[in-house]
Amino acid sequence: MKMYKELKIVLWLTTLSTFIGCNDNADQFGGNNPKSGYVALLSESTIVTEEGLGTLSIPVELNTSINPNGVTVTYSVEALNGVLPNGFVDRSNGSLTIPEGEIERSLNFTIPNNDGDYSFRIQLNGIDDSDFSIGLSDGSKVVATDVFVGTRDDIVITIDENPAFGQLLAATATNVVDGLSFSLIDESVSGALDVDSVTGEISVLDPLAFDWEINPVINGIVEISTAFSSLRKNIEINLNDITIFWTGPMMDFVYEGDGDATLPENQDRITNNVWITRGPNFPIYNAAIESQFMFGPTFPESISPERTLWAVGSIADGVENLAFATFATTVGSAFRYINVDGNAPLVLFLVKDDTYIDLTFIDWHRGNGADGGLGGFSYMRSTQN
Repeated sequence: MKMYKELKIVLWLTTLSTFIGCNDNADQFGGNNPKSGYVALLSESTIVTEEGLGTLSIPVELNTSINPNGVTVTYSVEALNGVLPNGFVDRSNGSLTIPEGEIERSLNFTIPNNDGDYSFRIQLNGIDDSDFSIGLSDGSKVVATDVFVGTRDDIVITIDENPAFGQLLAATATNVVDGLSFSLIDESVSGALDVDSVTGEISVLDPLAFDWEINPVINGIVEISTAFSSLRKNIEINLNDITIFWTGPMMDFVYEGDGDATLPENQDRITNNVWITRGPNFPIYNAAIESQFMFGPTFPESISPERTLWAVGSIADGVENLAFATFATTVGSAFRYINVDGNAPLVLFLVKDDTYIDLTFIDWHRGNGADGGLGGFSYMRSTQN
């Protein structure tokens, strides 16, 4: 179910204005001459909000207090990206007459329902009036307007969970024109998404938010705007639940102890979410989010290393057959587990990464330092395939 149905746009467009350089012949009759003035497009935006065919009206203004003879303006319509769709009609047929005594009329276009975005430009060409001498523009008037027409579709995509930071997810629109601005105005998971303000590209801002177990669907609303109008489109990102098994060659990780556990060389940085290390005396912890092993109300209730679960066995046994729990619950006293109880192989589950790893401890130094540096430990674990 989409979360923002009330914002659904059926068919929309925005206009943005472009300008031409100064014409030396423009506005040649200045001051109080009643024949002086200019003809220009008005830069107001229009939005079509009904299905099927709709009419877009672009006002053209004659800026003068007196219009004794009427003015005819010709114009061209040019597709900016590709071609104009079937059903697009220039209902003014390339010419507009502002009758005697009036100062405004509109260009009219039929905008069809379409399967994709498109853009076109309206360009005023000149004025046919031998008696009423008037310039088209003095360089500050609007004589060209770009129109961006977008589809009514929501942005719906499906990706695997745990994407990389900055991964491109989708484009807000295609065939965009200069002058559009894109912004993210709402999202169901704060900080999950990023929208480029110029291109409209939607990308991953917080990879940790894209966790199927927590957020199987992420929604948002992106706004496309100009100085005069705006419209909104819904974003719906569906995540695939992905389980990863690392069954590649075994590697050794060794920390001799008595070092700085905050340094990368003293941590096993398995993924961006899990960095295994150990401080003096206490068990291992996840340096990516913890500064030390965190004890629970009782030792078995301790959750360090956070974002990990452990089970006795191997991936080959079938992880569905294993009993996963915290490190403290599974291993208890690590020194005893390794040196007295037989040091059985373990499976490490990285919760945020949905990744299973085979792991067997090699050594564990006691807290008194009699058998090696304080905090020392080592293990061998499987790697990516």
